[in-house]
Amino acid sequence: MDPAETRRDAVLPGALLLVNADRQGAMMLAEALQSRGYPVTTYERLPETLDDLSAPVPSAAVLDYSSLAGEAACAVRALRALSPDIRIILLSHIASLSGAVACIKAGADEFLTQPVSADEIDTLVRTGYGSAPLPSVTSLAEAARLHAHATLRGVENNLPAAARLLRVRPLTLRRLLDLPEPASADLARRRPCSAGDPR
Repeated sequence: MDPAETRRDAVLPGALLLVNADRQGAMMLAEALQSRGYPVTTYERLPETLDDLSAPVPSAAVLDYSSLAGEAACAVRALRALSPDIRIILLSHIASLSGAVACIKAGADEFLTQPVSADEIDTLVRTGYGSAPLPSVTSLAEAARLHAHATLRGVENNLPAAARLLRVRPLTLRRLLDLPEPASADLARRRPCSAGDPR
C-alpha cells in the first residue's frame, strides 16, 4: 500500500497537533483542550513534527502563525500533503493580509486572530470532523476581509492600529471593509479651493 494511503487511513478522530513556541501559552491551551477530551501533541516548531507524523496523523492541527518563522504557508501545504482530511487552524496575534491570504490559499481551514479560546477551537474541530463542514471561504478576497475584520475587532475597532498590524494603509483597509470615509475627508473632497487657499 502507498505510504500516503496508510497515513490517510490512520487519521485519529479528535487527536490534535498544537504548534506554538510560547511554552506557557501552549501548555495552557493544551491542558484546556485535553480537559475537553482531546489527545494533544505539542511542539515548539513544525519541522521536527513532520518527521514524527508518518503515522498516525492527527485529525486537526492548531498552528501559531508567529511560531512558524515566516513559513506558515509551507507548513500548511506540508500538513495537507500528509493528510487531505486534516483540519488546519492558524492563530495569530499579528499577521499581514498577504500572510493570511497565503495560508488560506495553501489550504488552511481557518485563520483566526488571537485571543482564541479552547471552546472556539473545540467548536471548529467538532464541526469539521464527522459532521457537516463549516461554510468554506469562497474566495481569497473573502479571506482577506474576514482576517481584516477580526484584526479590527481585536484592537477595539481602532482602524489605524489595525492597518499597522495588517501592513496596509488605513484608506486601503477602509475600502476593503466597505467602511464609510470620515466626514472630514468627504468635506475636503467637496470643498472647492478659493484663490487664497494653499494648494
